[in-house]
Amino acid sequence: MPTGASDNPYATPSAGAEPPDAPASHGWKMRNARLWVANGALLPMIDPLTGGTADRMILRRLTLRLYPWWFHLLLPVAASLGAAGFWDQNALMGAITGGIMGLFAMSVVHWFLPSCHLHAFFLKPTILSRTVLSCIMMLLVAGFVFSPYEDELWWIKAVCGGTWLILYLHTRFIRRDLRCRRREADRFEIRGVHPLALAQLVIAPTTLESLVVERQAVS
Repeated sequence: MPTGASDNPYATPSAGAEPPDAPASHGWKMRNARLWVANGALLPMIDPLTGGTADRMILRRLTLRLYPWWFHLLLPVAASLGAAGFWDQNALMGAITGGIMGLFAMSVVHWFLPSCHLHAFFLKPTILSRTVLSCIMMLLVAGFVFSPYEDELWWIKAVCGGTWLILYLHTRFIRRDLRCRRREADRFEIRGVHPLALAQLVIAPTTLESLVVERQAVS
């Protein structure tokens, strides 16, 4: 039986130790090949970003925001204004600075948007790859903030800021990630789920129901 671990999942298990049973999933359903969840839902032991499963997986609590259509326009608008404001001096630096200010505005607005909370299991490689990328982005921010602001060294800030923006756009628009698409009553539609995970979630409720029927027949 698949199991999940959320307490120190990177610790080496003792010899012969059996992992604890994973908690039963709840608060979710599939409708028209789409995943819908209620606030506080717990998904089955299927990595939603890869569709993979394992005997040991990492349980994470996620907070997903329901973004309005105009939310992601804050970044390009701020970058354009920054480039226009510094056009006579350094348009590239102005665009990067404006973009970062736009991201700051997005982070403030982010906290006032509707949200849903859910729990999902992930494979260790999934968590590791995203942790490494987050560390790289933090180092790039540090390089942009703390690099000297001198005419001959402006390219350091440009490289750090530009690379950070490219990685951010990758994580936001290219990399597969879970996100809220819309809301109906107390249910949220979740997009970004891997097709393999969706295929397994479609049959998961039927599998659980069949197990219940079999147990009732045996008893």
